[in-house]
Order: sequence, then structure tokens, then C-alpha cells
Amino acid sequence: MKFPSEERFLQYCISKRRTYLRQLFERKNPRGFYDLWHGELVVSGTRFEVDGVPRAHCRRLGRELRWLLLQDLHRIVRNVVPEFTPAPPSVLAQLPGAMHQCRRARSMLIAGEAGVGKEQLAILLHVLSGRPGALVRVAAAELGREGGTPTRQLMPERGSVLIHDLESLAPPAQDELLAFLNGEARRRDLLFFAATRAEPRELVAHHGLRRDLFVRVSQTEVRLPSLEHEMETLPEFVADVVYDLVRISPEELAILREQAEALAADWRRGKNIPVPAGYDFVAEALSYVLWDARRRYAAELLGPDLDRELDGTSTAENHRGVGALVASALERRASQSRKAPRRDAPGRLDRSVEAHDPQSPHSTSRSVPTHLDHDALLRAYYVALLREEGGKVDRVALRAGRTASAVHAEIERLELFGSRHVTRD
Repeated sequence: MKFPSEERFLQYCISKRRTYLRQLFERKNPRGFYDLWHGELVVSGTRFEVDGVPRAHCRRLGRELRWLLLQDLHRIVRNVVPEFTPAPPSVLAQLPGAMHQCRRARSMLIAGEAGVGKEQLAILLHVLSGRPGALVRVAAAELGREGGTPTRQLMPERGSVLIHDLESLAPPAQDELLAFLNGEARRRDLLFFAATRAEPRELVAHHGLRRDLFVRVSQTEVRLPSLEHEMETLPEFVADVVYDLVRISPEELAILREQAEALAADWRRGKNIPVPAGYDFVAEALSYVLWDARRRYAAELLGPDLDRELDGTSTAENHRGVGALVASALERRASQSRKAPRRDAPGRLDRSVEAHDPQSPHSTSRSVPTHLDHDALLRAYYVALLREEGGKVDRVALRAGRTASAVHAEIERLELFGSRHVTRD
């Protein structure tokens, strides 16, 4: 697609988004959201040109429009799974085929190295397929333990189940799981995801998985690309994570709300897009002005040379997972920003904390988890909220959309109590 100017291209993309948001207003259907969202995500990619604009700038422009669409996606997913972190581009690329398979089968085997995003793919499929109930995540080692909870009691009545590390499922657990799948599971409305780091065809021959169980949990199969492949899309993933971490200060947020109300009044007068009765123009306008502010701050944090800088990332870091690669990239950028003169800016990267801070997700003094750095990003998320709310856990819980007891437990698990960020009430 070719556009005469950058302004026309932006107008086109924003109008398309406004159209699909309004189409979905009266149909709270995640599947409908996904179908429209994915179509727009493709348009914001590399399939466009703007007269007089260099290709590199077009790529950055597409990246920033991608953030607007990811903002919509994260809002939908985090209504169900609040701690969801941005998924690697390879996971998003697998979504179309995986969604199609998910609608036809009752179980899916997700294969891939540690850290490529198997859990995130399961979360996206659970939410976007409109599954009723919750997504229950359980490690294979928890099943069939002597004196442990029976498998059937770990399973919900409806929803989805993700079993991690299928290759480590012990023989007694295999028998118990297969009996549940062939019996009681048939009356429950469940979709099963099984994640494995092993080669699927070796699960039976080399890992001792029962063949009938393998057939039962792999009615359909998705293989995520290796971490070496992820190096190609690392700049895009770093940009997605940085945008997701940017926050707007309370002072500027008040100004943006005023802008959103003025924009909503202007959109309300427009006649070019059909409007459902009772439509919330202010919410739509606010999502747009927040994106516009956050993208400017994210672009400033990323700088113009992100792609070139990350070309030299060592593939020796691959074994630590995609999240470790992102954390390393963010640490390099944080180091550069610490050397540069500080400026007072209303927007900031909440999770960029001091390098010596032992609680920092980017600190070189601590090992980085392999599973997409989930805990490190989650720790940084709570650190940012605790800073803004003066360490008040109840206020943090309100902003995170969770109960105070759940946030208390999460902060305890992440070992944030006793740090300079929060003290016990």
C-alpha cells in the first residue's frame, strides 16, 4: 500500500482502528476482536510506503502503530491474566494458525526451547478464543505426586489447562492424567495445552511418555522458532517491551484527559464512521492520546539506532531465553541513559532502575530467569507502582486490578518486602 504522506497514512490507520473498536462495542467477543486486530497488525507492518519518506522511517512508523494495536491486545488479555507480559513477535506470528487449530481441537502440544514464549502463546489462545473459565497452569512435576493433590482436583470445571514440561511427567502421573482425560474430562469444558522443550517425536521414544497419552494431548501441534531465530526480531521485541513499560506521570495524565475529552467531542460530531448507541467516545479518545504520549517517550528512550545496536548481540546469550536478551538490551540502553544528562520528563520507563540495585531486573549482579524473564518484568512492574503509590499495597492492588491479598502474596514471592521500594504495613 502506498500513501502520499505520513499524515494520510496515520489517518488511515487510526480510522481503521476506530472502525473496528466501534464494531466490537456491542459484541464483547474476543474472537471477533482477534480477527479484526490481526488484520490491522498486518497493515501496520512492512506492507506500506509513504512518498518521500525513507524506508527506515517507515519501519519505525509501523513499529509505533504496532504499539497502538498491542495496547488494545494487552488490555483484552490482562482483563483475564493481569501479569501477562509482551509476547515475542514469533509468538504473535504463530497466532493465526494456532487460533485456527485451537477452534478445531481439544488439546494442543506447544513445543519450543526454554524461553521462547510457550506459556504466553497458551495465554493468548485461551483469552482470544473466548474460552469460558480460567487458565490453570500446572507443572508436570506437580501431577501424580505421592500424597499430593489428585489430578482431577487440580483441574477446573471449565476453561483451559496448561501443563508445563510434559517430558518430565512421571509414569504414575501419566496414568492418572490419561485416566482423567479419558474419563471425567469429557464432561468438563476444558481445552488442554501441553508445553515441552523436547522434540515432540522424541517424547515417546526417549522421554518415556505413553503413546496413547501423547496422542491424546497432541491433537494439534505448534512449534515455536528457536532462540537463534529470535535474534532477527529482537529489536522489535525490545521496542514492544519498552513501550509497554513506559508510564505517564499523574500530572500529565490530567492534561491528557482534557485532550481526550476535546478529541472525543470532535469525534462525536464526525459522520464518517457509524456509531453504536451509547458508545464511549472519551474512552476511545483517551486510549489514542495515551498511545500518542507513550510512543513519543518510548521512541526517545529507544533512540534512532536500536536496530544497529542490537545487531551485535551475542548469540551466546541465547541459552538464557528471549527475556534475558531483552533485559540485556534494556540494560545497555539504561547504561547509556545514565551517562547522558538527565532531563525532567513527564513520561518515563518505570522499570529502568539503578544498575547496582540487587532487585533490578536488569542488574548484572543477578541471574536472569530463562522463561521470558517473567518474574523480572513482573518485579519491575510492582516496583514502579509501589514508587508511584508511596509503598501503599492497597493502592497498587487497585491499579493492578487485583485484590490486595493477591498483590501482597505476589510482592512476598518476588522478595520486595524489606527493599527500599516497600515496607510491610
